[in-house]
Amino acid sequence: MEEEVDEFFRESYKMLKSFQQKQKKADQEQDKMSASARRKPRQDYPSTKPENPMILMCSQVLDQVKEFKEHIPMVTVLCNPGVRDRHWHQMSEIVEYDLTPDSGTTLRKVLKQNLTPYLERFESISASASKEFSLEKAMQTMVDIWDSVSFHHHAYRESGVSILTAVDDIQTMLDDQIVKTQTMRGSPFIKPFETAIKKTIGVAEGAAQVALPARPIFSSDGHHARQDAFEERRTSSRRSSKRPSLSGLLDRLRDSNGLLDTIMKGLNAYLEKKRLFFPRGMYSSEGERVDLIQLISTSEARGAVEKWLVQVEDMIGATAPTPKPHGKQWVKDWPGQVVLCTSQIYWTLEVHEAIREGAHVWKNYYQQLQNQLKDIVEACPRQAAQADAHHAGSTGVSHDTDFQWLAQLRYYWTNENVRVRIINCDVKYAYEYLGKLPPARHHPADRPMLPRVAKSVIVPQIGAFYLSLGGAPEGPAGTGKTETTKDLAKALAVQCVVFNCSDGLDYLAMGKFNRIELEVLSVVAQQVLCIQRAVELKLEHFDFEGTTLKLNPNCFVSITMNPGYAGRSELPDNLKVLFRTVAMMVPNYALIAEISLYSYGFLNAKPLSVKIVMTYRLCSEQLSSQFHYDYGMRAVKAVLVAAGNLKLKFPDENEDILLLRSIKDVNEPKFLSHDIPLFNGITSDLFPGISLPVADYQLFLTATRECCVNHNVQPTQVFLEKIIQTYEMMIVRHGFMLVGEPFAGKTKVLHVLADTLTLMHEKGLNDEQKVTYCTVNPKSITMGQLFGQFDPWSDGIVANTFREFASSESPDRKWVVFDGPIDTLWIESMNTEVVSTNDSNTVVSLCRLFEVLLAEPVGEHLATAAIYAHSRERFDAFCRDTVSGKTDGHPVPAAFKGKGRWVHWNDAIKNVSLGDKTTKVQDVIVPTLDTSVYVKEKLMNNLDKDRFLPFFINFSARTSANQSQNIIMSRLDKRRKGVFGPPVGKKFVVFVDDMNMPALEQFGAQPPVELLRQYFDHGNWYDLKDTSKITLVDLQVIAAMGPPGGGRNAVTPRFLRHFNICSINAFSDDTMVRIFSTVVAFHLKNHDFPPEYFTVGNQIVAATMEV
Repeated sequence: MEEEVDEFFRESYKMLKSFQQKQKKADQEQDKMSASARRKPRQDYPSTKPENPMILMCSQVLDQVKEFKEHIPMVTVLCNPGVRDRHWHQMSEIVEYDLTPDSGTTLRKVLKQNLTPYLERFESISASASKEFSLEKAMQTMVDIWDSVSFHHHAYRESGVSILTAVDDIQTMLDDQIVKTQTMRGSPFIKPFETAIKKTIGVAEGAAQVALPARPIFSSDGHHARQDAFEERRTSSRRSSKRPSLSGLLDRLRDSNGLLDTIMKGLNAYLEKKRLFFPRGMYSSEGERVDLIQLISTSEARGAVEKWLVQVEDMIGATAPTPKPHGKQWVKDWPGQVVLCTSQIYWTLEVHEAIREGAHVWKNYYQQLQNQLKDIVEACPRQAAQADAHHAGSTGVSHDTDFQWLAQLRYYWTNENVRVRIINCDVKYAYEYLGKLPPARHHPADRPMLPRVAKSVIVPQIGAFYLSLGGAPEGPAGTGKTETTKDLAKALAVQCVVFNCSDGLDYLAMGKFNRIELEVLSVVAQQVLCIQRAVELKLEHFDFEGTTLKLNPNCFVSITMNPGYAGRSELPDNLKVLFRTVAMMVPNYALIAEISLYSYGFLNAKPLSVKIVMTYRLCSEQLSSQFHYDYGMRAVKAVLVAAGNLKLKFPDENEDILLLRSIKDVNEPKFLSHDIPLFNGITSDLFPGISLPVADYQLFLTATRECCVNHNVQPTQVFLEKIIQTYEMMIVRHGFMLVGEPFAGKTKVLHVLADTLTLMHEKGLNDEQKVTYCTVNPKSITMGQLFGQFDPWSDGIVANTFREFASSESPDRKWVVFDGPIDTLWIESMNTEVVSTNDSNTVVSLCRLFEVLLAEPVGEHLATAAIYAHSRERFDAFCRDTVSGKTDGHPVPAAFKGKGRWVHWNDAIKNVSLGDKTTKVQDVIVPTLDTSVYVKEKLMNNLDKDRFLPFFINFSARTSANQSQNIIMSRLDKRRKGVFGPPVGKKFVVFVDDMNMPALEQFGAQPPVELLRQYFDHGNWYDLKDTSKITLVDLQVIAAMGPPGGGRNAVTPRFLRHFNICSINAFSDDTMVRIFSTVVAFHLKNHDFPPEYFTVGNQIVAATMEV
């Protein structure tokens, strides 16, 4: 406005000058005419000149403009387009009467109120209004953008429902607007506009994810009466598809999500009723299809899928063929389960015939079995080799009543049915479909391996089954409890469902029993007793917890336990009596290895199996004892899997070379450096004259070195070897563990290996695949959040991650990395120790300080910060001698020139201001010899408020990881989807006091500390509600803690390694006197005490110290 008025004033002034010049010229012309007229006869002329009206008008306008210019500041304030009612209210409070304009208000009326004395205060209000107005326009611009945005959709199959599609661009725009709004929130003028932009996409996507899998159930013929609520959801979807940018859509989608919650609860109850009729019915949303050999009449069931599934189940046993084995070809012509069952039936029959013929037949029959075994191994090594291997080793009895023969698992064809007998037990073959033969990379334990391998286990197990009791294999880890029970179920063709129990299970779920709470086990005992009595009475239906169920007579409960193991409890007596205990100690490694090697196609399996056993026996005797060394069944299994893979890849290679390669690949990575020579000596003795060809890793190492540069790590020989060993271990094992001290490079090995394989995939080398991995610290969250929980039902991070990886159709390698302390609750392996920091942390801290000194010159350094008091004097003397050139081994650098003198720390803290009269005594910080090195003022007082956002957390013994995460997340803003941090342009500094106070959980970890380490190592957490990944940015942690003791605990060195540790010593007597004398003097000075009292103050401090 001021510019426009000035422009108008200038134009008016120009007009005035122009008219004045014209008037002047006119006057001059008139004067000339007057002069010529005097020379002529006298005439009457007017003596006065009339005033020009244009000049008069311009002069009046200029005067009015000058007068108005004095009011321009006030007009600018009052006519600001950003002034709202709230601003008029503020100005009205200043003048003490209502200034709010109405329909009759004019500018002249306002100016006549003489508001100039209030101008300065009005201007500050107007300036705020202008800033708020600019923010309001920016917010409105972002809102207006959404008016032109349409949510694209497409029809979902033939359901008449549309679902969202192609929301990536919309999500990107939304993320950009979130960043803009966060920037606006940092403005001091944003308070009137704190309403956030609501996001609709997440609600719509969430509704689709729940509704689409449930759609087939409600669209089937038998469920129309139950889809009213579902139709409401469909109607909402149709509305949104007709007008993609329809206003009010957000509220409708929220209502739809509420309806979907109700629908899913009803659906679960409905499916539970279906399962009562067909217990194996599992609702699947993955669109799986199973081809049936014989057609089932679904029309008779009238859409009730559970009814015709019962017909399918009944038909399985009725269609089982029993072909007669003849030659090699029949093994390939029939399914593996049929081959196994039939082979064992005829083997039993032939052995009976051999027994009746007499001892002279045994030798010929044994040779016949050996030839059959060799033929099958050569023709089809993964089909029936295991069964025939059992047969070849089970002969040598003289009568069919000998115990050695009765203790074999024998198959008979009786009354058009297969019966399985052992000792005096006779049970029916259940004809359950066991699935296809496993791929080459799977272990042969997926096929029954029972008769001689686990005779001592299956005899009491089947005996318990025959007597309607349960089985309870009991023994150390790796002795085959679970696998033997699973193999027994396969041998009888019974469905086997395995539950791995945790301490969070209730009486509705069970599995590895003695990890469940004792109170739950007592209720489980009553349930098991109810089932066993029903089986014993041969009932078809029985009452179970108030529900009538159909009884499957093959129902058998087997529990496995590790007695006395950490995290285990004793079983109650009422549960013990329902199960027959089976003690399992050391399995027959040699026989298991022999059968497995035969199944993989090894012709020289027997001597090779002995070498495997001898290798581990000698290693256990000669190598050092380490908690992560394992020579049990799991180690043998890994060697067998590796050997099988190599045999399939190199079928014509020397079998000794293949087995030696397998033993080395599986075991060398886990041995410490001083044990490797001993291990090489053992293998060279067992495999004399065998030299392994060197693997060609040239392309792999080239890619690894390139990735090392990207990760800023040195590709040392040891590091490269560990990457290769990890890669080889990854090939032969589904899971493995990296063990080592902090700074050993465990995490970095995985990250570099992942990038290496991804880089090789991008370059098309060795047919490698891209690596996708998810990392979680199991101790940074609760067990329920990790694996899932029952009450309320929710999936955990691991469950969701495995589901996501399993449902992905990409060929990428998918890793789930557990980076945290190990215990028996989340992995049945080993415990971990909490130890003090090591020398690596000291070295790294010193290197960081050097980096600071090189990056920016500073006035003082903290070289002695990590040194305790008793060592500082020695370090001080060392530095003085080195700088003065007295140390022969450490000459003074040529660049170090000039003379100087040593200055005591106390000289730097003289005449320091402690505050003024308004400073409280408790806020005074007295600089001392110790504190001056670390703390100039309070820890956070010198931080730039525009760059740093400080926040304080106090840990206590009761602090949990979830509490810590919620507290920190409450102070962070959402940057974009899945990314959180402080306001843009700032850094969040979290100060954690008493960091080592959280109580240790059962196995020695501190969950809040592990949560912080999850951020340090991987930069992310997980949402505690939906388990989605949360990336944290611009976050820094500073911590303080006391030495262990008195409720404080030692902190894991994997966490401490991320910090520069500064040791603050206990105050000496001189320091204590200085502190309190200074405080007393500060108090006396501020309260104007006479000078003589200062001496008394020092005496009081000295006397107190003496006491």
